[in-house]
Amino acid sequence: MGVPNISNEQGMRIAIAGKTDDQLTPEQKKWADEQRKKGIDPWTGEPIRPEFQSELNQDTGYLDEKYMLANQFDPIELNTQGLDKFREEALRDGPSKWAGLQEERLNQQNEYAMDNIMRSQRGQTNQAIADLASSGGVSGASRERLAQQAMKNAMFQRQEQRQNLGDQMLNVQIQDEQNRVNQLGQLPGMEVQALQPQFQNREFEAKAREFDINNALSERDAKRAFEMDRYKEYMKDKAAKRQAEATRNSGSSCFIPSTPIEMEDGSYKAIKDITLGDRVAEGGKVKAVVEGLLEGILFDYKGILVTGAHLVLEDGRWTRVDRSRDAIRTNKTTDKVYNLITEDHIIIAENIVFSDFEEIDNHILSDRVCKIMNQGMRSVS
Repeated sequence: MGVPNISNEQGMRIAIAGKTDDQLTPEQKKWADEQRKKGIDPWTGEPIRPEFQSELNQDTGYLDEKYMLANQFDPIELNTQGLDKFREEALRDGPSKWAGLQEERLNQQNEYAMDNIMRSQRGQTNQAIADLASSGGVSGASRERLAQQAMKNAMFQRQEQRQNLGDQMLNVQIQDEQNRVNQLGQLPGMEVQALQPQFQNREFEAKAREFDINNALSERDAKRAFEMDRYKEYMKDKAAKRQAEATRNSGSSCFIPSTPIEMEDGSYKAIKDITLGDRVAEGGKVKAVVEGLLEGILFDYKGILVTGAHLVLEDGRWTRVDRSRDAIRTNKTTDKVYNLITEDHIIIAENIVFSDFEEIDNHILSDRVCKIMNQGMRSVS
């Protein structure tokens, strides 16, 4: 009697079943880490398939920064000093520096012209006096008349020069304002042209972000496809293992065709007549019906003919039929034997609790069996 022999690895897997890494003891965690280093899943004992090497950041769900195209280029630094000076000149209040220089030049030319007028006045006066002297002498009155005439001529010339200066100053102001208007007209186009590299850079950044988003979506699709392939492969392997196990054990852990199985509604049905979807007592829905040829010996366990490898609940523990003191070896035979796979891995025949074909992996009482025992619904001795 008692549970079957369990290896250290099986015992450890039983101990960590249903726990997370954070719930493991130091010894269990050390063992789990050693299993992972060997490429073995600590909980299932199956090889660990390599994980998908994703370019996505696991915390954010976005592409990792090192894979983002938008992060590979530095922003463009623009030198707008020339444009700033042009803008300042176009938006100025008052005359420009050019107008100031032009006015300064005109004032200097005006001063030079006035000096020439004064020198010309004195030269003309002296020449007239010399001419009079050579012809018979110059009286005081004559001298005075000549000086007054020269001054009058000089005054007219100075007035004319001032008028010219005013006209030239006005032309400078008109030209200066025209220059400002032209600059204002050029300014918008120059600003747009100056900002063109930034527009192009932003357009590139937008395309880079679009590329990164599409890359991230493709990465997620690839990961989903990878995980789906992994799931399909897992299910395919699992089905293959079940089929192999069914082929190998179909005759070693089964019942004879006429074995009465208690159904969920309290009725009984021969195991050979049970179909997929039927619901058995305490075991739930029937997920598979296993049929095979008898291999080995049939035992009579309290009136149920069953193969010796089958698990039965006895004295609160799972044990093989051929190890039970209540099992009697027989010489009986049958062409076919049957077994079931149920939702809760339990089969009840003649008030005796048996495990289903998949068996209870750790061979420890399941919650359903505990419920049966606590309610006193079945005899387990």
